[in-house]
Amino acid sequence: MNKTNPSFAAIVNLPWFDDIVQKEQLHAKDGHWVSVSGIGDRESWSFSEEWSTHAETGQQKTWDWTADERLQLFFKETKTEPSQLPGKLVLDAGCGNGQLTRAIASAGAYVVGIDKQAHLPNGDDRCQFVQCDFDDPPFWKESFDIIIANGSIHHTKNTFQSFQALASLVKQGGKIYVWVYKKQTGFKRILTAALDFFRFFISRFPSRLQRFIVNRQTDFFYLLSRVRKGENSKRSKEEIRINIYDAFTPRYRHYHTREEVAKWFKQCSFDRTEVTHDNNRYGFGMVGLKERS
Repeated sequence: MNKTNPSFAAIVNLPWFDDIVQKEQLHAKDGHWVSVSGIGDRESWSFSEEWSTHAETGQQKTWDWTADERLQLFFKETKTEPSQLPGKLVLDAGCGNGQLTRAIASAGAYVVGIDKQAHLPNGDDRCQFVQCDFDDPPFWKESFDIIIANGSIHHTKNTFQSFQALASLVKQGGKIYVWVYKKQTGFKRILTAALDFFRFFISRFPSRLQRFIVNRQTDFFYLLSRVRKGENSKRSKEEIRINIYDAFTPRYRHYHTREEVAKWFKQCSFDRTEVTHDNNRYGFGMVGLKERS
């Protein structure tokens, strides 16, 4: 193992975290961990504004779910019993606001949340956050028992490349779960193409202009939701705003089929793959177990 970075050792004294992180790849900045490579141009990435808005408005839900509801989904999606979680090492790839990351830690696991834009303060003795690129995570190979990438890797430049990088961090006998957007058909495919057309330009605008556009769209869809019956009528204005950010500001947004994702698992030595989240019109979630040598 490489020599310890003094600044790292001076701040963290957590044996579980110390054992899995490549210390020379991290430095502390403004109270949180940042990878020394791979975070790229922050202005080309959209989620900082989205999660800042989420925090500033005090949102207790993410995608219509509370932290506890998301924890129950985590157990279902990863095919993990609550009794199996204590002591496990978990990586939350695309942790966003960190609510689920902390919930998993509170259930007994040791958890690292990573995100390219999340500015989250270091957690407690069971939870740490790192700002880094999914394609170059600063951890040793085969470090984690469970990795989740829930709605995140399809927002990177190459979804499969990000999947490969994360899959290499799973221990033998461990598992990885990913949720990705699915390829649409028929009229929905036309709607998706129209959304992507506008997103292509909006995602490249300065953050101030993005905020203005998102706010105007939020006003429109909020008023519309009060006239029409549907799922949006149950959402607050701030919840709708977060959804608008997510739809129109990511630089990348890829779509995949079950067969395509199942092939990724097989190429990375995972078997017993199973779709565990499929009651969503936008995407699906699949989990796989890493074969033991």
